[in-house]
Amino acid sequence: MGMIATFFTMVVFIRHNNTPVVKASTRELSYVILVGMYLCHGCTFPLLAKPTQTSCFLTRVMPAFSFAMMYASLVTKTNRIA
Repeated sequence: MGMIATFFTMVVFIRHNNTPVVKASTRELSYVILVGMYLCHGCTFPLLAKPTQTSCFLTRVMPAFSFAMMYASLVTKTNRIA
């Protein structure tokens, strides 16, 4: 459900890419946040998969990488505003 909502939000952002509201929200960083959210929702699938070397690796790396993408973009947006 969350992946669908994130995908729908990304489609809306891409469709209205040239509107003043999307331009004012720092488009590129918003896309990075949305991709991070999409990856964060995808972190559940390796947890549910049969334990293998790859699924264990993804279980450790994907949450950290997705949260780093989201928080780094948020901090960058905050520093641009201030």
